[in-house]
Amino acid sequence: MNDLLFANSTLGADARDQNITAVDAIVGEDSMMFEFNSHCLVNEMTVAFDDGREKILELDWDPIVNEEDVVERLMITVRDVTEIRALEEAAKGQQRELELIGEVLAIDAGKFAEFLRGSKQFMAACQQAIKNNTEKSTDVIAELFRNMHTVKGNARTYGLSLLTDVVHEVETTYDLLRSGDSIDWDQEYLLNELAQAQTLLAEYETIFRDKLGRDGDISKGVSLDPERIASWLDSIRAITEKSMDQEVKEVVSEAYSMLVSLESEPLSKVIAEPVQSMASMAEQLAKPLPKVEINDADVLIDGRVHSMVNNIFTHVLRNAVDHGIESAQERSQKGKTEFGSVHIDTQAASDFVHFKVS
Repeated sequence: MNDLLFANSTLGADARDQNITAVDAIVGEDSMMFEFNSHCLVNEMTVAFDDGREKILELDWDPIVNEEDVVERLMITVRDVTEIRALEEAAKGQQRELELIGEVLAIDAGKFAEFLRGSKQFMAACQQAIKNNTEKSTDVIAELFRNMHTVKGNARTYGLSLLTDVVHEVETTYDLLRSGDSIDWDQEYLLNELAQAQTLLAEYETIFRDKLGRDGDISKGVSLDPERIASWLDSIRAITEKSMDQEVKEVVSEAYSMLVSLESEPLSKVIAEPVQSMASMAEQLAKPLPKVEINDADVLIDGRVHSMVNNIFTHVLRNAVDHGIESAQERSQKGKTEFGSVHIDTQAASDFVHFKVS
């Protein structure tokens, strides 16, 4: 039987021996022995042919018992399920792609393009850092962890579940590296692991740009080069400091305000996504969603630093929920309300802006 069934199969020696042992334990014994040992019988195997073809075979085992309820034989039904498995894999691939498409469509095109750009830069920086270092370095590991922690936080904020999971695995490796000597610095392993995250990010980008063509959506609104806007603002600011006709000064001031409004937004709008993502974080930690209060103080944030500010508050707000606010039970014991509060106060000074989080 061993040669007949498994001669051309890719089964390992252990699986074959286990199957033979199970058959010996079943045939000639009470039928209940089939129930006890049937889990050891091979249910599926791949058969390889000399011409390179492979077939996936499914095996069903049925006991044939006599009047004394003793198993006399085992009937084996073999089915070729190669095409079925191929169709199942194709369906899984389509289902996966549909899930990715749904995630991409749920995000504003401009914000997703910025996420792609930032994530590619962070991953490229990690790749270069790994290539440039043959030995473990505390500073390098800290940079790797910080970069991937930011990518994971942003991916989770935008609801990119598959990317979040893959990046989390990479981040976990970096966390183990920085926590002690439990894991060695292995360049090849680290690069291969990072490549998996980069490949998946590229898949999101392909869906975004090629399959959905959403990069074209970005150009539908008003879009100007932030550097040129900054240069114009500096020029206008210099002009307003000179003496000029009041009417001209009003026109120039209006132009200044218009340019500022094109690329600048208050903090509450810049960090809208991180604020929204607090709900999922609170749910994961089984904590009530905290109330968030933001005082913008009529301060607009330059568009060139929106991504940086967003990245910073992604960590700040998630840490606030995780470490800064107690569980509902602990808060109740302290006489506090069930849900906590996060206050962000914007304080403008002459040459800087201070954000106070409490």
